[in-house]
Order: sequence, then C-alpha cells, then structure tokens
Amino acid sequence: MIIDFSKELQLDKIKILFSNERIKTFPPKKKIINMNQTHSSKISQVSNKTLYYKSTDGLLSNNINHILEISVADCLPIFVYNQKKFCIGVVHAGWKGLKKGIISNLSQALNSYDNLSDFKIFIGPSISQKNYEVKKDFLEYFEREYFLIIDGKYYLDLKKIAVKQLALEGFKDIEVSKICTYENHNFHSFRRNGTEKRMRGYIYYE
Repeated sequence: MIIDFSKELQLDKIKILFSNERIKTFPPKKKIINMNQTHSSKISQVSNKTLYYKSTDGLLSNNINHILEISVADCLPIFVYNQKKFCIGVVHAGWKGLKKGIISNLSQALNSYDNLSDFKIFIGPSISQKNYEVKKDFLEYFEREYFLIIDGKYYLDLKKIAVKQLALEGFKDIEVSKICTYENHNFHSFRRNGTEKRMRGYIYYE
C-alpha cells in the first residue's frame, strides 16, 4: 500500500509518499537518505557523501536528487518543504523528541532562511489522542491542555503538541493528516500489537 499525499496537498514538483513497506523503485539518479532513529532531538543536514545517519531523528537537504526516508509506527512523521528556496526535510517526533526539543532544533537548523513561514509542514498519519494512553507522570513534561483525562486515564495529543511548537517557532502553513495508525489496520502500529514493522515515508523532488 502506497499513499501519495502530493495530490491532496496540491504540491508542485514535491512528492510525499507513505507506505507500509520500503519502496524500492524510484526515478533514476535519485539517492535514498535514511537514518537510525533513536528518539533524539538531533537534526542532520545531509551531505552528498553520506547516505545513512546514525542516532538522528531529522534530515534536511537542498539537493534535488535526494530522497529522504523516515520510519514510524505511531510517532509523528513530519515532512518539511520550501518551494521558494528549495529545501526538504523529515522529522521523526514521538513524545521523547517533542520533550527534548526536536522542533526547536529544526528551527535552528533552518536559521539560514530568512522566513520560516516560507516552509510548509505536513504531519503524516500517526496515533490519535484517544488511542495514546500515557502515565500521569507525563503531566511533568507537557501542559495539561494536551491531555484528555477519562476515568483516571491520561491520553496525550502528540499532534497538538507538535503543531503548537511549530507555530511558536514561526511555521505557519501546517497540514495534519487525520489518519490514525492505531485504528487503520493497513498501517503498522506499535501500540496496537507491538509490531516491529514500520511505515515508511518519503519526500523528494520529482
């Protein structure tokens, strides 16, 4: 299963794909760049020599021949793109990354750009709040506004946290997918069944 979000987002020359398995066929001359995600807050600027980044949860590239890959199974796959001054990026954000400041680090990594409002953000399919139960201790990490409390159980809204953090950094054009990876059985979900399989997301210039 491959979902092409490019049409839904009305993108020009930028491709965003989401799949339940690794895509192996891409246009010629393209290089796939991926990372060993560790729930860190590290953002790496991709060079032309390195195709794999260790202990990294975000990639940025200005090369039209790069395909950036991200893997998730409930966490937020955040796609970043600027069509005025070409740049693409992917950010893997779970509660740990959001707590550690990965969104702030994304903003800092893009400080060479005059205006972050030129960037567009797409938060792909991820777990919905009603299916993301956490411990009460999480109130020490995030404001109460991000929690739904039912019968003494706490449910965290990762998407809302990310959107708020992105907006505070100066990103204005933010789209959020309504698809829940937990509820949709076409998607891999760690919370649903503890799977080791991962969804794959890709962003590149056509």
